[in-house]
Amino acid sequence: MMLALGVHGLLLLALLQLLPERTVLATAQPESEKVYLTVPRQESLGKPKRAATQSGAKSNKVTPKPAPQPVITEQPVPQVPAVVTMEVTEPAAPQPTDTPIQAPGTAGVAGNGSSDSNAGNGGQGLFADCANEPERPLVAQLFHIPVGTRVLPDFEQLTAVKTICMEQLNITSRKFSGGFPGLENLFEWFGLNIRFTVNVPEDAVWKFELAADDGAQLWIDGEQVINHDGIHSATRKSASMYLSAGAHDFNVRYFQGPRYDMGLVLRWKKDTFLSFFSYIPREFLTRPRKAQGF
Repeated sequence: MMLALGVHGLLLLALLQLLPERTVLATAQPESEKVYLTVPRQESLGKPKRAATQSGAKSNKVTPKPAPQPVITEQPVPQVPAVVTMEVTEPAAPQPTDTPIQAPGTAGVAGNGSSDSNAGNGGQGLFADCANEPERPLVAQLFHIPVGTRVLPDFEQLTAVKTICMEQLNITSRKFSGGFPGLENLFEWFGLNIRFTVNVPEDAVWKFELAADDGAQLWIDGEQVINHDGIHSATRKSASMYLSAGAHDFNVRYFQGPRYDMGLVLRWKKDTFLSFFSYIPREFLTRPRKAQGF
């Protein structure tokens, strides 16, 4: 009997050796030595997690901070001021009037340019007898030219039928049928060889504009400056020439082809960007210094 109890005791001790060290009966293990195994709670699929704990409760869960996003601020587009340019343009040349410029001391002028008659309010017109108008500075020889003439003739080979005087070369394009003093029926196929002196006010390059219907040429001191020859409507040409201060001999040669349109205008300006064409001032004009048949 004692032997059997001993054997059972040995077997019990052996069995206890086979068990883990911490596996004890719940009744025999002190509370301080108990080990509790926790199993993570499985969240149900599809159920959103709580974003925050209840008020006043601290959470041990560390929520990762979102990566800093680059702050994009809209910078105002700098306002570029408009480019300010000062545009300097040549002023438009004044439109020549059809009324001849009145000479000092004379009474009345010829019409308003709409009429081609030589008889104006004061008995004056575009052309006048030089003896009757001593103040007119432009002296012109008048010629008959052959019908069908296409270019300026050589006036030295022709005989002048009359000498007339003019106030200014300002005959803008017009109908012309009034003729000349004493030759009222001469309004086509004629030529004018016009001479005068210009007292240039200063040394400078001067630009000249010659408008004509039909052909015309400008000569200064015996040198051809503009050649606007031929049968054509009212058109213009320009050219520049250096002139010293003082008196210079001007010569404008002109011919009128078939009736009725006529035009002859001479203007000038200093050859600079800011200047503009105008008639040669009356105070700069005098009768020609050289007789040459006048």
